[in-house]
Amino acid sequence: MPLTVLKPTITAGQSLSSSVNLVDGLAEFIVIPANWTMANISWQFSADGTVWGDVCTVSGMELLTPADPGCSILFPSDMQLSKNTYMKIRSGSKNHPVPQQSDVELQIAVST
Repeated sequence: MPLTVLKPTITAGQSLSSSVNLVDGLAEFIVIPANWTMANISWQFSADGTVWGDVCTVSGMELLTPADPGCSILFPSDMQLSKNTYMKIRSGSKNHPVPQQSDVELQIAVST
């Protein structure tokens, strides 16, 4: 399957990325750029691109993923991403967001 690359951005001083629409396929992995300010990643999903919810596990805990600059991260199996899901990436958690020091362009590989 070919890959499409989506490039949401977290602007300097912010912790939440622009949204991406996974209309073309399933998200496989995310690439964290070298200029990433150290922080875990948390996620938001939306069915319509308007109403957003933080991604939690079935036990109700916010889903946090460790992220180091320059690494690629497979999407956690418990996220169960599907087509037509809108997604945002957060630097840090909902209660402890971590502002990025510079503009950060993430790359999300989507199988089509």
